[in-house]
Amino acid sequence: MSIFIAASAWAQDPRGEVLVYERPDFAGRSVTLRDDMGNLALVGFDNRAASIYVLEGTWEFCTDAYYRGSCRHYGPGQHRNLGDQARRLSSGRLVGTSLGHAMRPGEGRWHDVGKGDVSVFDAREFRGFLTTLSDPVHDFARIGINDRVASIIVNRGTWEFCTHANFGGACHVYGPGEYRSLPQGRDDAYSSARPVVPSAVARPAPPGKAPDRWSGNRPRIALFEGIDFQGRSILLDAPMQNLEFMDFNDRARSVIVDGGTWRLCSDANGEGECHELGPGRYPAIPRGLSGKVSSARVR
Repeated sequence: MSIFIAASAWAQDPRGEVLVYERPDFAGRSVTLRDDMGNLALVGFDNRAASIYVLEGTWEFCTDAYYRGSCRHYGPGQHRNLGDQARRLSSGRLVGTSLGHAMRPGEGRWHDVGKGDVSVFDAREFRGFLTTLSDPVHDFARIGINDRVASIIVNRGTWEFCTHANFGGACHVYGPGEYRSLPQGRDDAYSSARPVVPSAVARPAPPGKAPDRWSGNRPRIALFEGIDFQGRSILLDAPMQNLEFMDFNDRARSVIVDGGTWRLCSDANGEGECHELGPGRYPAIPRGLSGKVSSARVR
């Protein structure tokens, strides 16, 4: 069972959204917050939260009502276990937006937003902690981590990592989440990194379902890397000509379409084998596209 708490101006001005679960790994009863909640007892969730899924914004959760006690910030992404804060939270509020500064039109696919939060490691499975970055780093050699990054945890923002200094060479984008290993060619290859904003907004989708705020009035689609809406996911509300930019190329195996008819293609820029999907839930997308989707656009 889920409870949904919405701000009155949500439809006009979406500011943030977080799903709070009473068990680790997003299990059990949940409450969805879209505005500040000074006392979680008011929604029957005082001292219950054990995991958090932040869809939008940066949220502060505290162990006492009205944002007192021990407080911690949670950025966009999955927080499967709250550690020493588990079953101790009594209040939560939005303290920042997910996308940072507004995008500047006509400046390319990606826009430097200046701030973020990503931890990088020298080995797979988050072994050998190197450093946490919050600002653009033009040359990893200057901080002693050039060609050493082998696993990544993005806590806040969307990050572009590049194989050359000054954001040159082959670049790949990582949204909020855990990347326990990097594919061949990226392992120990990065030389610079910066937080960015894509021109088509992609956000993590909640586990196994589309957000209740979707109304069908605007084109939106959620792509999931597993069948039956399992695994890592992203939300799109604008065309994405190459899913490699979201580190989601050749990953989608199930989708939820809310609003519009979407054309999914096996190659970038709407080429290759394509299928059109209207509003609905697709636990398994057409066999020819399963695990092969490279672009998505509204028909």
